Amino acid sequence: MEYTLFAGIHGVGKTTLINELKKLLSITSLSISDLIRKSGNNIPTNEKFTKDINQNQELWKEELRKLSFAEEESVFLDGHFTLLDHEGEIVKLPFSTFEGINLNKIILKIEEPEVIRERLERRDQKKWDVKLITEFQNVEVKRAQEFSKLKDIPLFIYESNSQKSNLEAFVNQI
Repeated sequence: MEYTLFAGIHGVGKTTLINELKKLLSITSLSISDLIRKSGNNIPTNEKFTKDINQNQELWKEELRKLSFAEEESVFLDGHFTLLDHEGEIVKLPFSTFEGINLNKIILKIEEPEVIRERLERRDQKKWDVKLITEFQNVEVKRAQEFSKLKDIPLFIYESNSQKSNLEAFVNQI
């Protein structure tokens, strides 16, 4: 089974874009956070400062292994290359996080930091610093690029809706 990692920081619009893609393409999507919750670690959906980051990475992989998919099924994993720890510090997930997961593509969703701030504040009812969001997203982009290069996995960086047809073509590439 091969998976597409759909990455980006909190509030960037991953879920919205995945839902739009589902209307165009036959894909299955799984949120890594939901897999962690399914394992028993009930992370509140409005909490972006994560505890037990390393343990959580093992939990979602355990849950994923329990699932079965048709061989031709296109499965997107909605996740991250970086997280904010419980103190609000940016944590680069080790690349070993994805060991044992057969990734064939990476899609990285990015957005203007001010737009992300507005979404997060509206959704979670918490204040966000644009400077932190900017740094968080910059580190996420760099980690995605490093991982893509290291593992020789194609990377598509999605910046705007004008790229939707290019993204659709990328997803359909074998």
